[in-house]
Parts: sequence; structure tokens; C-alpha cells
Amino acid sequence: KIVGFENTPSGLGTRYDRSLYLTNSGRLVFGTYHGKVETVASRGSYNDGAWHMATATQGPNGTRLYVDGSLVASGSATRAEEVSGYWRLGGGNLRNWPAAPSSYYFAGGIDEFAVYHSALDAGTISAQYRAAR
Repeated sequence: KIVGFENTPSGLGTRYDRSLYLTNSGRLVFGTYHGKVETVASRGSYNDGAWHMATATQGPNGTRLYVDGSLVASGSATRAEEVSGYWRLGGGNLRNWPAAPSSYYFAGGIDEFAVYHSALDAGTISAQYRAAR
């Protein structure tokens, strides 16, 4: 798990949502929970040792997953679970999530993390990627 939102500041939370993780095969998955788990996943693999920028958005137009400034997956989920909690970086609970990796802890580096209170548009995400390179 690269990042997620959980009801505990450490260990494995009992309520967990807004999860971005890598599968064992290196596909990126982003999902939310609002009565049921809904995910979107990249077709490509990103466990290649290279730097990548992953951006997940969710809003009235659904869920979008971008990698390196380009859209790689989209879905119709517009809401996440409404629960108080903590943003968790580098690990956390993924029990019962589709294609969950064998380890819940990310074996890589995380350079920066940000949360916005509205979904970013494709142009903004692309510009952020260009600026970060």
C-alpha cells in the first residue's frame, strides 16, 4: 500500500479507504469504499525501479487514476467512506481488496504526498508531472 486513509495512525486499521497500492505484478490500483470496494487499475506495470508520479482523483465525474501525467484507468465511483482518520503512507490494511499484494507495506520510496479537497483536472495533473520531472 502506497497511501491510504485509515481509522488508526499505525498498525492495521479496521476501517480503511482511499487506497493506492501496487499489486504483486506491479499494476497500480486505486479504490474507495462506500458500502462496497470499488477500484480502478492500470493495465501497465510500474514496479520497474523508475520514478513515477501516481495521482488518483474522485469527484462527481467518477474516479480517475493517472500515472506520469496520463490517464491510465477510470471508473464511476463518486464517493468514499465518511470516517475520521489518518492518511497513512507506505503501508496499511488491504484485507479483502482486489489483487491485494502479499505484503501490505510498500517496498519503495515516496517523495511527496498531497491531498486536495476537490478533484484535479487532467491539465493540472499533466502540468504537475511536467514540473516534477
